[in-house]
Amino acid sequence: IGNMLRKNKGLRTVDLRWNNIGVSGGKALAEGLSNNTSIVEISLSGNKLSDEVLALIDKRVSANREQAGISPGVRAAASPTYSSSSRTQAAASSSYRRLPSPSPSA
Repeated sequence: IGNMLRKNKGLRTVDLRWNNIGVSGGKALAEGLSNNTSIVEISLSGNKLSDEVLALIDKRVSANREQAGISPGVRAAASPTYSSSSRTQAAASSSYRRLPSPSPSA
């Protein structure tokens, strides 16, 4: 996925929720985003990403949003989201908000 993001020129949103992405996979995503200027939204809820990796991804996606002229507060309902499976805290940055892990179905 990191390689695809590196080469992508047209994809604007990516939904990778609940894909069991760990720290090394998150670093590959961040690396791929370092050469990508089109991704302005990425959903990563339910993965096992560290705050450090999430900050790298946030930095890259935020730069793309800024370049595209998208204000962080303009699309609050559609803002990119992320969380790791054990985290349910509030926003770590203006571009992202954390979502709680879903409750198991009974």
